[in-house]
Amino acid sequence: MDTVEKLIGKFFFIIDLLASRSLIRHRFKTRQRTITWQQLLEGHWVPWLGAVLTAWDISVITKNILYRYKLITGIGV
Repeated sequence: MDTVEKLIGKFFFIIDLLASRSLIRHRFKTRQRTITWQQLLEGHWVPWLGAVLTAWDISVITKNILYRYKLITGIGV
């Protein structure tokens, strides 16, 4: 029974491999757009801008939490 399962697994592997190759060939028949310098710079700096905004939001939230904690506990008011 173990060999039958191996044969079935190999069969499905070959079918998957053939199907994926045909999909890849079909996908790249059309010409792909070239990346411009503007797209490259935007793609490079946009994540950093998001990281800076996230850090700013975290700092504001932390400041508000500490202020509220001090008001509730009466420490440092």
